[in-house]
Amino acid sequence: MDIVKERYSLCAGRLKEIAKEKRAKDIKENKAKQAFAALAERYTKLMKLYDLMKSGYEKKTFEELKAFYDELYCNVKPENYGNAYENPEYAVKTLGSKLGKLITMLFARSYTAGFYAAELDLESFVMEMESVVEVYCLYEGVIAGDLSKADDAFKEAKTAFRSFMTDNVSFSVERHFKNRFDPERTCISDIVRTRHKDLKYLYAYGEYITDIDLETAGFVSSLSEKVLKQCADTYVDGYIRGFKTTNSNFKKDGIVTVYYPIGFEAIMYYAVKRFEEMGVKCVAFRASFASRSGRAGGVAGTAVNPQFYYDHRNDYAFYYDKLYAEKTFEAEQNTAERLKKLLALHNGPAVVESFGTPDFVPVNKKDCFKLTAKQKEIENRFDNRYMIMMDRYMPESETSFTIIAYPLPSIGKDFKAVFEDTIKINNLDNAEYIKMQQCIIDILDKGERVHIKGTNGNETDITVELWKLKDPKRETIFENCTADVNIPVGEVFTSPVLKGTNGLLHVSKVFLNGLEYKDLKVRFKDGMTTELSVNNFKTEKENQDLLKERLLFNHESLPLGEFAIGTNTVAFAMAQKYGIQAKLPILIAEKTGPHFAIGDTCYSQAEDHKVYNPDGKEIVARENECSAKRNSDPEKAYFGCHTDITIPYDEIGEIASVRADGSTVPIIKNGRFVVKGTEKLNEALEK
Repeated sequence: MDIVKERYSLCAGRLKEIAKEKRAKDIKENKAKQAFAALAERYTKLMKLYDLMKSGYEKKTFEELKAFYDELYCNVKPENYGNAYENPEYAVKTLGSKLGKLITMLFARSYTAGFYAAELDLESFVMEMESVVEVYCLYEGVIAGDLSKADDAFKEAKTAFRSFMTDNVSFSVERHFKNRFDPERTCISDIVRTRHKDLKYLYAYGEYITDIDLETAGFVSSLSEKVLKQCADTYVDGYIRGFKTTNSNFKKDGIVTVYYPIGFEAIMYYAVKRFEEMGVKCVAFRASFASRSGRAGGVAGTAVNPQFYYDHRNDYAFYYDKLYAEKTFEAEQNTAERLKKLLALHNGPAVVESFGTPDFVPVNKKDCFKLTAKQKEIENRFDNRYMIMMDRYMPESETSFTIIAYPLPSIGKDFKAVFEDTIKINNLDNAEYIKMQQCIIDILDKGERVHIKGTNGNETDITVELWKLKDPKRETIFENCTADVNIPVGEVFTSPVLKGTNGLLHVSKVFLNGLEYKDLKVRFKDGMTTELSVNNFKTEKENQDLLKERLLFNHESLPLGEFAIGTNTVAFAMAQKYGIQAKLPILIAEKTGPHFAIGDTCYSQAEDHKVYNPDGKEIVARENECSAKRNSDPEKAYFGCHTDITIPYDEIGEIASVRADGSTVPIIKNGRFVVKGTEKLNEALEK
């Protein structure tokens, strides 16, 4: 550690010297010097963050902490972002394409460096500082005024940075695994182990706390102990039920990973307390920079500026290549093997999501980093290999999960009423829904396919092919989904047979992975996507690029991994009542009509693990023609994504089970359930 401290001292001294160059006489004329001085000054602020956390943020007043973070994040606030180096557009306009892209990438990385500083992870923080100093040294000639050296400096910087990232892969992977899976790493986990009375605790995260986060925390903290415990119990009980539903073994001496939005700590306090009283250890980890652009999980607040994270979502294109991917995968394998006893204790994640964030329509900027076709191919291949590898250490068949969601104050003026109604929806009677959903499944099990037809402007017209039952007395096609892994209750779903699944899926508006899609159309042939269109941007190229990156995840085509019929009409009625249909998270929205998931099935990597419905029948539709390759060609069996697209009830003309003789039995007609025994589902729709 003494060596790390020495490295820190040297870097800190050098960066402070560079920052002083902001006062140089030629600074206005020398754009390169100006940019590096600003970057170094940014790191001097992060050093103050490190000192603040080391000495104890609690010693500062709430007002002092707020002012400190306002200054620390001032450049990425929407009102300042247009003229900040963090903005690729501004950086390139000011510095040119090469240096501009390099500088804006280094500025964006400084926000990850800030996370390390806040967590007192000195070695990780120092490594980021060293990378900046190294790039600065390579540009010293340019900074001194010799612009003829600019191209050579950029080439050297790119080579050096790629080497830096590749050489430090093992350390980075080890840090990632420890943060994500080791309950002894408590910098985030400890925050929810205390029942905080002062909202100052929010600054323990070491990141920007938005007004939405503050209002959320204030409201949640004000809830009665009874309500807080009810929310926590719904979450924990759903998690425990999930193991029974998936026929998995809950390890009572194991580990659960908790994800939650910043501001919900008062609920998480009781949830974590209950888990730990059961003997289960909890681990919470900070959402990565990449996850803030809609890629994965962790603990995070609302984004100070979602455009900032969107602009930098592909910055790794600067250094990503086959060698880096291979080194990363090798380090992941070695680390997983070394930590296999720890990984084996994991039960799976328990997730709290939020909904109601302000609308965000991204702006595509030509100056952002973009992955090449070759890089996308490499990434898909190695992501798939990682997923398969991790299943050996944390088998899907031996873990479970749960997801529950609550609104944020930014949902609108009815926030408190929506929050109360969401609690009610999350606690609907499982037993009652099991009976009604079984009536639907009994009809579907007698069909060979399902035909879905839209209405009221919805152009959906698709036929979904179903699994053929060999023993109807003991087998079923659809899962009777209750409030366990997905809260709230309300859907029946299956893994469709791909061959014979054909037609068009259409939704006028839907939010997927944090982005709104307008007039989305997806055409399927034998269960695979063939044509996709959307009307988000002015040019077709921009629309297709969006679909390729955010819906297909850079695959050429994806299978229809799931077909489901949502039965939670109460949630639909709530959305209609408050006008928040577009704000509902997928978790709830998927229960408010039929939905179609593009990507892997719900049983991905657990197809050979038998699961049963409450009536005792085995759910046999657990694979499709893609996942059936899991033993013969595993890298072609999975795609590492699963995106649900829901059609609301009022856009459904008919959903009908089609039998072998061609006759049809309707499930929903003109937006209403017509199966005997499901009459109560229509009550919420009639109010």
